[in-house]
This record gives sequence, structure tokens and C-alpha cells, in this order.
Amino acid sequence: MHIISFIEDRKVIRVILNHLGLWLVKSRPIPKAPAPPARNQDGSGQGDELRDYDERQALKMLKKGLEVLGINESELEAKAKGAVEKQVLAWWLRKKTVVSRRWISEELGMGDLSRVTSAVRKVNMGKDREIRRCKMHLEGIS
Repeated sequence: MHIISFIEDRKVIRVILNHLGLWLVKSRPIPKAPAPPARNQDGSGQGDELRDYDERQALKMLKKGLEVLGINESELEAKAKGAVEKQVLAWWLRKKTVVSRRWISEELGMGDLSRVTSAVRKVNMGKDREIRRCKMHLEGIS
């Protein structure tokens, strides 16, 4: 691609931008949370720094989810690997974050990674009444 000319006339620029709906575009609201580390131009992150940020955010969400479900970390640890609460939390974290299945499995004490995948599928099907109840509570969190 080559540049063949520049438009320098401000009136012409404004007409073009108005036509495209880009003149005086409202700016995005100021984010409430601190911005994540910058990503490279190819979309990749900056390795450990970005992963650490994602994991910190997921940990905050996990604590909020535990609070909403009315259980604490020690109660979660005592539950079976396939407990309903762990399944729904795994589903919610996969849906709302970019952390790995391994991270979710380790934080929730679910054992093998395949338990996270199975939990997500089971919660998505939503046949179990207790799963639907927990899911409804977590979906109310923004």
C-alpha cells in the first residue's frame, strides 16, 4: 500500500469523519479497575506479568463467588473434588476470566484438569437443581 496524497483541508476531513460517524465520537468511560498490562501489537501479552494480573483478577472473583455462595476457603477445601459449588465456580471462572484450567483446578482443589471441563459442560446443561441455584447466584455478580 502506498500513500498517494494527504488531506490537509480541515473542512474536508470533518465532512469525511461526519459521514463515517466518527466525528465527536463519545469517549469510553474511565475504567474502574486498573488497566491490565499492555499487550503487544500481535495481541500477545507480556508473559508472566500479564498472567499474574489475570490470576490476581480471577482470585478476586473467586473470593467474591465464595462470599455469594456463602462458603469460605476452608469449607471449599473440605468439599469433594466434584462438589456442586466447585463445579459452578469452575464454570463461572472459565466464563468470566482467561485463567487456565490448571489454575482453576488447583485453586478449587478439583484434581485433574478434565474435572474443570466436565464441570463447565455439566453446569451449561443445567439439569441439576442445586447447580441451577448456585449458577443463578453467581450470574447476579457483575
